[in-house]
Amino acid sequence: MRFYSIINGINGKLLYSLSYVLTLIFSLVSVYVLSRNLSVEEYGQYYLFITISYFLSSIISLSAYRLIPFAKAQTETRKEYESFLANAIFITSLNALIALLLLVSIESLIEIPKTYIPLIVAFSLFISLGNFLRSSLDYDNRITLSCIISIVESVMNLILPITFIYIFNNHKLLSLLIAVTLSSLIVLSVYLISIRLALHIDLKYIKLLLKKGSPILPHILSGQLLIYSDRWMIAKFYNETDVALYSAPYNLANIVNAVTVALSRYYIPLITENITKDRFHDSCSQIARFSTDMMLITLAITLSGPGIYCTLLPMTYWPGIGVLPPLILSMYVVFIYSIFFNIEVTFGRTTFSMWSTSIAALLNIILNIIYLPTHGYQFAAWITLLSYIVLLVLHLSYVLISMKFIYIPTYTLFSHFIIICFVNLCFKFFLNNDFARAIGIIIGTIIGLIVLLKWLREREIRKVIAS
Repeated sequence: MRFYSIINGINGKLLYSLSYVLTLIFSLVSVYVLSRNLSVEEYGQYYLFITISYFLSSIISLSAYRLIPFAKAQTETRKEYESFLANAIFITSLNALIALLLLVSIESLIEIPKTYIPLIVAFSLFISLGNFLRSSLDYDNRITLSCIISIVESVMNLILPITFIYIFNNHKLLSLLIAVTLSSLIVLSVYLISIRLALHIDLKYIKLLLKKGSPILPHILSGQLLIYSDRWMIAKFYNETDVALYSAPYNLANIVNAVTVALSRYYIPLITENITKDRFHDSCSQIARFSTDMMLITLAITLSGPGIYCTLLPMTYWPGIGVLPPLILSMYVVFIYSIFFNIEVTFGRTTFSMWSTSIAALLNIILNIIYLPTHGYQFAAWITLLSYIVLLVLHLSYVLISMKFIYIPTYTLFSHFIIICFVNLCFKFFLNNDFARAIGIIIGTIIGLIVLLKWLREREIRKVIAS
């Protein structure tokens, strides 16, 4: 009982981060195994299919998971809130049919084998519902359960693909898609069993989803285009091998985004609650702490990333290491932008998000079309960084000028960003130096341990252990 009370009382930030660390370890092992069992071209094809799946999941979700804090504020009883969740699951499932029709209509354009289409749509549906239900657990403060399921998901995403790729060695891509789809279904089943919602169709909540979710949907879709269009265009102008050389470092840089998501699950509900209760100085303080944590972890990834990349991946992938610095910077810009976006969502200002993200996505596509054929696939990383900076400037201007919301530690956010830029751009000159990469791993590990110790020393955790 004492152990259980300690686990339940541990600071949410630490618990989410521990689950993230395990997720990171499993993810790195998966990258190591796949890179040694797939050719570079097969690796590129696999990640093309995965990016398409995540793009479709945005259409399927109808941004329902973004509306959970709004729904909690609008519903008066627990029963009404659960009814909203159940109706969101129902309409999300119906949207899978739209995604199926869309994929069938464009399958010749992006050259997807017809046998893969049902698997891609199913995978997209399962991850959409899983993300939605995980968000509902987070906003219910069921942190322990949410983290345990996240760890189960990481284990499944490691074991099943590796098992299937060895069993069905002659059909590697198909076996991988079956594995990730089955894994997402198992995780979704765990969520549904844990939450146990009774489905009661209520037009009131369906209308609420359509009314509030529809303006966010173009924003999410544009955001997905911003994330994935570079790899689609690399495949269009070059080949799957270059997609793999770009995707491998992208996946490593995406760890910064994974950290943002992990810490957002702790910080964003707190920030949202403080804003809705007019405790603006408290929300400002939480944002500053969030920024400090993200800066330290991003520094750790910046310094240790190149060494980890060259250790895990065969030498055939090493030419792609040059895109790591701009991609890591892009992911950090996404973190800063997410702060302003969540403030907009908290106040129900979702329409602007649609236009701003669409502008950034369109800019990204146009610049890729103009410069990618002549400057090589690595230039896509710098175009992505520029597009994210434009997106950040648009949202920052809207929140500070149009919404007149000034309770944001803007100086802290951008001073941390300048530090990340300086370290990233300096380290770029040492990416191909074995000694510098080794030193980077050591320093990055030390910074990561310092962050962990910092969280362990926080008063909230010490109180629980002492009791």
